[in-house]
Amino acid sequence: MSLLANARDLHEQDLESNSAPGTRPARRVRHTTISRGPRIIEAAPIRRQPVACAVTRQIPPMVLAARWAGLLLASAAVVVALGWILSALGDATAVESVPARTAVVRVHAGDTLYGIAHRMAPDSDPHAVIARIQQLNQMGDAALTAGLPLTVPDGRATAQR
Repeated sequence: MSLLANARDLHEQDLESNSAPGTRPARRVRHTTISRGPRIIEAAPIRRQPVACAVTRQIPPMVLAARWAGLLLASAAVVVALGWILSALGDATAVESVPARTAVVRVHAGDTLYGIAHRMAPDSDPHAVIARIQQLNQMGDAALTAGLPLTVPDGRATAQR
């Protein structure tokens, strides 16, 4: 019996030493004995061959960082392009919202361009109306003086209707 146990231990050590590096050793199978007549035959365990696995390629961290940086830059470019498009559309609607009809008003003491623009075109964007007032009167950044006649867009008639 001890010879059989020693043979089994040697066989298990042989299985563990023959496994390829990086693979699991073969599964241990219990030895069975088959008796056929006067001799005893020992059944050997089935050795399983290592299965070839698909190896995934590791992407270096620098390549991953470059890909993420490219994605971030592309996203930022899309956001900037959309901002430009929306601002261009906003400027176009602001120009259209300034009334085409004009009126001449006199500047009173304490008046500002913003106040005049809000009073004369209440439904329009005051900043667009101020730009139109400066264009109509060739003002630039000149200060207002009391009694100065100004040509301004008149949107009061559309507001009263």
